[in-house]
Amino acid sequence: MCFEQRTQRRSDPQQTSVPRLTGVPLPHKKLFPLHWFGTLRSMRISLFIAAAFILFPAQAQKAKPKAGYETAADILYREGDNLTDYMKERCRLDVYHPRHIRNFPTVVWFHGGGLKAGNRRVPAELQKKGIAVVAVNYRLHPKVKSPAYVEDAAAAVAWTFRNIEKYGGSAKRIFVSGHSAGGYLTSMV
Repeated sequence: MCFEQRTQRRSDPQQTSVPRLTGVPLPHKKLFPLHWFGTLRSMRISLFIAAAFILFPAQAQKAKPKAGYETAADILYREGDNLTDYMKERCRLDVYHPRHIRNFPTVVWFHGGGLKAGNRRVPAELQKKGIAVVAVNYRLHPKVKSPAYVEDAAAAVAWTFRNIEKYGGSAKRIFVSGHSAGGYLTSMV
């Protein structure tokens, strides 16, 4: 019901049983139109819910880690005797993880760059969120052709499953993501 339709009822002295609507708005409606908030009852409920969220923050907000983070850098994730110098250079990762939290989830992150450029890094959006981020480098085109970079991505994910518990993470809570070419590698793994 819009503001103009909410009016004060006045009864006609000659027809006391049938109230008529006049065009006179109620006095409080000039200062505080209820159509902005619905009924008073729904407004009280909304205010109660808002107060509850302010006074009693969600558990996820309380769980924001105050612990520090550390990074284990430049870890070779490919194994074997037949690694080329280029594999030893590019097949490396960094593990950015919380120090005093256990069984945290982990995101394996592949950088973008069109499979031709780029280097591993932990995106700012994923930092200090109570999760670990495994930032991965992989071999690039034209030095290698497909499926070499996909194999590198699979090897990095496998390394994460084997090793994340050493850093306090849970092997049951591993997620794979990336940007641009990294998203492609994610879909191929």
